Amino acid sequence: MDRDIESDASTLNEDEETKDIENIDVATEFFRDKTRCIDFVLVHVNDGNESKNLLREIFQANLQAEGLEIEMERSIAHTDNNIFIKIHAPINVIIKYAQLFNWKMSWKKNTTQSTINTNKKYEVFEKFFKQGIEEIIGIKEEVSLSELSETDQENLFTNAERSALVFEILYRARFGDHKREVGIFRLLSSGIYSAAYPIHNGNYHRDPSEGEIPLRRQLYTQWAHWKNYNKSQPYQTIRMYFGEEVAMYFAWLGFYTYMLVPASAVGLICLLYGFLSWFSAFSVPAKEVCNSKYYMCPMCEHYTDCGFQKLSSSCLYATLTHLFDNMSTMFFALFMAVWSTTFLELWKRRQAVFMWSWNMKHSSDWDQETRPEYEAVITESNPRARINPVTGEEELRLKNRSLKLIHIKKIFHMFSGKLTDMEYNRTEAQYEGSYTFKLFAFEFVNYYCYPIYISFFKGGLYTHPGDKDVYRKFFGVALDLCDPAGCISELLIQMLTIMAGKADRA
Repeated sequence: MDRDIESDASTLNEDEETKDIENIDVATEFFRDKTRCIDFVLVHVNDGNESKNLLREIFQANLQAEGLEIEMERSIAHTDNNIFIKIHAPINVIIKYAQLFNWKMSWKKNTTQSTINTNKKYEVFEKFFKQGIEEIIGIKEEVSLSELSETDQENLFTNAERSALVFEILYRARFGDHKREVGIFRLLSSGIYSAAYPIHNGNYHRDPSEGEIPLRRQLYTQWAHWKNYNKSQPYQTIRMYFGEEVAMYFAWLGFYTYMLVPASAVGLICLLYGFLSWFSAFSVPAKEVCNSKYYMCPMCEHYTDCGFQKLSSSCLYATLTHLFDNMSTMFFALFMAVWSTTFLELWKRRQAVFMWSWNMKHSSDWDQETRPEYEAVITESNPRARINPVTGEEELRLKNRSLKLIHIKKIFHMFSGKLTDMEYNRTEAQYEGSYTFKLFAFEFVNYYCYPIYISFFKGGLYTHPGDKDVYRKFFGVALDLCDPAGCISELLIQMLTIMAGKADRA
């Protein structure tokens, strides 16, 4: 075992354990020296398994060979045997791998270009299309890391970027001689480690007694709180803490929410038109239903089971139909078609600005690598190999089972993960895509199957009163009729129920 690992392991003996635990700050973000920050944490259970310990020793020794620094801690809880391995990457390692992965870092030479205060209130209309853009644009220049001072190099990388680079090292580090014995994912799937994660930045409940306010606290006070509903999102802070992809999601969500303002305004105008048009000639069909003295025939086979009903009893549904399905509805449909196209084009431009400003030209390719679960299955169940005609390298091959499951996977949401596992997708990107498709298919069927039935099929199989054959056709579905006022009111109630249920679920 490497000397550093042995020295760390020696601190875990029973004589020193109590002393170490007393001096540990459970909320700390640093090593024991209070100087080196924790960029990543690995967790494993100290179960005395020699084979697992050997693999961990090899893996950690290889991490140290790459320049990472390691420090071990026992869990402060006496009810478990968890061992926490704190990992720190010195700045020279960060710079080395940033250059190795061709990260194009930009240095903002003028930070006074910001024209939007993220705490400024009620700027929805004033800064509608430019909201959040100016705060991330400065005079930036791509420079060589060697041209920056040591302090500037330290400040160049955010915590999220440091953790991402350490993760790249963990993803590629070896723990054996076999070509597939590589990466933290395989160690996690094999139970060698129980968890691997970066840590949060400070306490978000209160300000620190000294020093700078942690990003986590800033996000809580300026963003993730109900009182900030009328403030712009601090995209730069989100990006520095969570990374570019998460920041991009919230940038999209914020822009989408802002773009819903004109759509909501036009929808409200159309609704008001429905109310006002009640006093015009356009409401005659609905008023005829409300003022009618006609009786409707029973919808059951025997009149003794259900009687005649007045047409005027459908007045409420006729009124709702007029309010939400009137002359303005066609205009609103055309407006939403134009709105959706406008939203998409404006977002593309906005996204390009974010991608340029945040240097999102570099991206991790770990989700395109072969998944450890896939390799394990094809190695055990189908060890045959073939020569890849493109790369000329030998690779294992497994017959894809997607076609056999294409019908089953659309039915049961609870089995989506299992069905995806049975497909043995090779890469993480393929796995996530297949799993997302299953969830989307289930959600679509679950939420919109009945509204589609109401809109296009309900009542279409009914013939006329007195047709006794209709009671036996299509298992009685032909008798499922809409209210005499039409199906729009029922569709409206159904959609309101779905939307309210989805909002409550969220």
